Amino acid sequence: MEFDEFYLVLLRRPPNAPELPQTELDSLGKGHFANMRRLHGEGKLLQAGPTDDHSGRDVRGIFILTTNDLATARKWVGTDPLIQKGRLVADYLKWYVQKGSLK
Repeated sequence: MEFDEFYLVLLRRPPNAPELPQTELDSLGKGHFANMRRLHGEGKLLQAGPTDDHSGRDVRGIFILTTNDLATARKWVGTDPLIQKGRLVADYLKWYVQKGSLK
């Protein structure tokens, strides 16, 4: 079987996430969604969405990135304002799916 490779990114709230004023959190949230729209428009973000985490890891959302290169995935995720501020951290998993199934 042939595979396409993507990066599945788990966005987690770290235990040491900085406490910020609500106005700043609102601004960061708007920037987070704007960044996702930009990445999607550039063909870098295949899908994204929130999660209901039952693992105890405080996973808040998932990105599916259209790259098979970890350095590139880190660069793209690093443009997210919530990552930049430390409110979210990213875990990276290379994901293999049947070729052509997610285009």
